[in-house]
Amino acid sequence: MDIIIGHAAADTARLQLGSTLLTDLDYADDVAVLADDEGKLCEALSRMEDEAGILGLHVSWVKTKVQNLGCGAPASPVHINNEVVDAVTSFC
Repeated sequence: MDIIIGHAAADTARLQLGSTLLTDLDYADDVAVLADDEGKLCEALSRMEDEAGILGLHVSWVKTKVQNLGCGAPASPVHINNEVVDAVTSFC
C-alpha cells in the first residue's frame, strides 16, 4: 500500500502541519489520504486507482469516503473515474 500511495500522493495530496508534511495515514489496506484542496484529493484518488491497477488491485469506491477534518463546510461528494465518492461527517 505504501508504494501505491507513494506514487499517487507524492505530488498531489499533502497536508502541512508545522514543519511536517503528511500525505496519508494507513493501516494494512486502509488509507486516509490527506489533502488541503479538493482538486488535489481527487487527483490523488484517481492516481491511486491507476497505480493499484498496475498491481492488479482496485479501489473500492463504495467503501471510499470523503470528509472535511478542518474548518469550513462539510465535504461534498466527489466524482472519480465515473464513480461517486460519498461525503461523510464521521468515520470509524
